[in-house]
Amino acid sequence: EIASLQNTGCEFVARAATTENIRHLIAAGDCSVLHFSFHTSSDQSQRVFLEDIHGKAHVLTVQEFRNLLTNGQPAVSRRAIRLVFVSSCHSFALGKDLAAAGFRHVVCIRSEDSVLDTSCLIFERHFFTALGTGSCVRQAFMCGVAALASSPIRRLREDGSKFVLLPEDANHDEVFVEMPVKLPGFSPAHESETWGALPARVEDYVGRDADIYRLLVLLRDGSFGRRFVLLHGEEGIGKTVLMTELGRFVKLRRGLFDEVRWLGLPQYDRDDILKELKLGLQLLRKRLVTSPQRRVLLLVDNPNMIFWGPLQRLLVFPTVHTVLAITSTTGMMADLNEEALILGTKPVRFHLGSLEPLCQAWLFAKRAARVIYASEVRTGTVVSDGTLPETIWTAQKPADYLALAESQLVRPHGGNPRRIAAAALALELLPSAAHRSTSSVPLRSVGCLDEGDVSGGPPCCGHRRVCFVFSDGREHHEWCPSKLPLRNVLEQCPHVMGENLVVFIDGHSACLDMSMSDIVGDGSTGLVRVEVCQKPNPHLE
Repeated sequence: EIASLQNTGCEFVARAATTENIRHLIAAGDCSVLHFSFHTSSDQSQRVFLEDIHGKAHVLTVQEFRNLLTNGQPAVSRRAIRLVFVSSCHSFALGKDLAAAGFRHVVCIRSEDSVLDTSCLIFERHFFTALGTGSCVRQAFMCGVAALASSPIRRLREDGSKFVLLPEDANHDEVFVEMPVKLPGFSPAHESETWGALPARVEDYVGRDADIYRLLVLLRDGSFGRRFVLLHGEEGIGKTVLMTELGRFVKLRRGLFDEVRWLGLPQYDRDDILKELKLGLQLLRKRLVTSPQRRVLLLVDNPNMIFWGPLQRLLVFPTVHTVLAITSTTGMMADLNEEALILGTKPVRFHLGSLEPLCQAWLFAKRAARVIYASEVRTGTVVSDGTLPETIWTAQKPADYLALAESQLVRPHGGNPRRIAAAALALELLPSAAHRSTSSVPLRSVGCLDEGDVSGGPPCCGHRRVCFVFSDGREHHEWCPSKLPLRNVLEQCPHVMGENLVVFIDGHSACLDMSMSDIVGDGSTGLVRVEVCQKPNPHLE
């Protein structure tokens, strides 16, 4: 969401939704637009869910949130903040309260409605793009509505009418030509320095938010904060990924640390990287000498670096906190404990364990090289003729993911993310599928999907994704064998009833004796729309 907003041409300052950050923005007086992305309760209590400095939920009532924005502010006519955008479901009551408090323009979502995250992203992107290019608030709002209303996906079209601009009877022709600039004190110091930059975000990151919170509690400010944390766990458990996400979390949150640096040794250009790190650490040491209260977080991904002189000279500063990733080995752990004690720190161990079952299953499904069959998840299920059922496994509820986590596909990997991802990528076609004749392969049903969903998940070898469109407007999605004649496809589809059928593909009449490959070819892989209707009976008047 932050990247989407930053690409609109407007200049955004992204900060965690804490009371301290909100008050700092308001007190600075240079901000004319506030954009909030948080949760609001759907019941009558109308609670607003912010977070504290460690990412834990901080719940406010609507009245408390209103006071947070308005207390100590000048008269309405002299307020710097003129537009408040609340990107949250069920936020209408909050929006009305903010409008009543004197904010000129408030964008929110009706209380009885919920919207997709995708809808919010689309609306925000078009709204702020229009606002930043000279459109007034009313025009920018209509741009966001129009972007959703013209979507090919039905649910997004429906969401377009759920956004509200308040007060409803007010004049919203104000133009925001000059957007807010970066506020002093909010830009991370020495951001131009490239040394110690965090690694790229890992795809399919899941299941470690609680671990990030536990780490932050260990590192928290005050007399109980720890300066040296040994993050240990087996190979592939996700230590590097956790430290990366910890660094991103901290950089977005003002007040935790003034500077975050990553220290690791890549497989290439080691000498050049070490020279760059050495110079960066020397400059950081000078900053610590001149600013003793400056809090620094070092994320060390190589245990051998702790014995490196340039790094050791930093660890003696009481405001430098270090998280060191290490595979659980008794010998190395003892050496690190001794070295940390010599440097005047007390090492604290933080064990990183297995992913939770739900997260294991989600990761496996996201990384799977092909579709997952129900027969693989529910082992031992066979049809009467002794062949394995070919229904594609889909998750409709948490119990489905738990069943996958308990299956032989996921459970043997012990909750280790690296092993789970490797097993998912190594999935091969079921051996039984290669020995069956084309005509005997049944359809692979994935059920009816939302309109506009044409992905169908991972590709199914030898099959095409088909959307059956019926004369009454119903649609049904199936994986259909590419070589099977259309006549046989229609016979196996449980949603096709009756005789004397007429089939149209891409608006052209199709011969029932031809296969999907004969009609659309094997080169294309997109969704095929098959319109099915009954031939008119000539004997009926």
